[in-house]
Amino acid sequence: MDGNYFTHDGKVGLWAYTVYLIKSEDDAFCAVADVALEGQHRCKLVLSRPRTTRAAGVEALKRKCIEWIEKAEAELPLRP
Repeated sequence: MDGNYFTHDGKVGLWAYTVYLIKSEDDAFCAVADVALEGQHRCKLVLSRPRTTRAAGVEALKRKCIEWIEKAEAELPLRP
């Protein structure tokens, strides 16, 4: 991703997510996360917050990924 850089990888069961920071002009936190299930891209989440530290922003986006994964898991049909 041009202008972005990797900051965090996470796993929840068979799900994986990767967080990339995006450069911003001010003190805002901007990042995007890609969520995948067994290697297949399923979702892209974006978080932008003014006056937020990198650590707090990454934690907030990680929570957003986990919440999305939990919701998706609840909606998936049961596997045989």
